[in-house]
This record gives sequence, C-alpha cells and structure tokens, in this order.
Amino acid sequence: ASFGALVLTAEVESQLATISPATVERMLRKNRARKARLPRTGPHRANQVTKGVPMGRIPWDTKEPGHFETDLVHHAGESTTGEYGHTLQLIDVATGWSERVMLLGRGQRAMEATFKQVIERLPFAVKELHPDNGTEFFNDHLVRQYFGELRLDTPEQIAAGNALYERMWVYYNLFQPVMHRERKNGGRGQGAAQMG
Repeated sequence: ASFGALVLTAEVESQLATISPATVERMLRKNRARKARLPRTGPHRANQVTKGVPMGRIPWDTKEPGHFETDLVHHAGESTTGEYGHTLQLIDVATGWSERVMLLGRGQRAMEATFKQVIERLPFAVKELHPDNGTEFFNDHLVRQYFGELRLDTPEQIAAGNALYERMWVYYNLFQPVMHRERKNGGRGQGAAQMG
C-alpha cells in the first residue's frame, strides 16, 4: 500500500500486525508530548496589552440583533513561523446568525477586508463585537473546530476553506434551528430553552 511518498513494506506490515495497542498508545503519547506549542504571553504582558480595553460578556438574554461574540482561529499547525491562515468567526447572541471567513495572515489590511466582507453580507447592523474569551484578539489562543491541527498557508487553501464556509453559511443561517434560553435559574446555569 502507498500513501504519498510513504510505502508500506511487507516487513513494516508484519511489525504492525504484532504491535500491541498499549505500545501504540505509549508511542503516540510521547509524540504528542513533544509537539511544539504556540508561544504564550505571560499574564503581565497580556494585561499590559489589554489595559484600558473594556472587557465583559454580552448578556445571554440579549434580544436585539447585532451583538456578536467573535473568535479568531489560527490554522498554524505545529509552527507559527511565517504567514498562515486564520478564521474570523462571528456569532450573533440574539439570533445565532453565524459568519466565518478565512484569511491569510492577520495584518490590518487582511483583517479590515475580512470584517468589511462580513458586514456587507449581514442582514442587520453590527452594534457590538465582543472577543469570545475576553482576550481573543490580544493573544495566540487557539480554537480548532473544522480544520483540526492542519497548517493552512497558501492562497489556494484559504480559498478552499472559504468555499466550505460559504456552504456552511447557507446551512447554519437558513436551515439550522437556534435554541434560546428563556430564563436562567440560580447559579447552575440551567433554564428552559425554546426554539427561535
């Protein structure tokens, strides 16, 4: 059997037939432990960057459209060197309307063009943009929902990602029902929900 440049020889195939699942798990665990991590800023530096920027959460019972939770997803794989893809994701708290656009790099021009693309397509005005975890646009926090650990760093990959997002846009915004909480009970966060 062949996969790209890798060839599965009869010798390797017989070795794979005799290896125990526990050994495979142990080997995979070692490999995961060696995996490169993205650089993290310390709390002091992160606090300096966000000092003076109002942080908070959009109330869960917001009824007016236009209040968006935002997220910036990095598609760097195991290396943050060079330019790579990102996904800008916005979800409206009141309606559940979602927008996702992939971009190459995260410079001012790319981010501005991406935000303009989203704003032109929205059926209502943006009143508020809120980073989902409070510091999403101030550090290298990773969220991987659709593309896993892949590194996306070519214009063709970004175009393919956006083609997928276009198809998802139709499904999520026109066919996917949205659940809304009617009330919030005590401190447990449990409450009744209704379809919206």
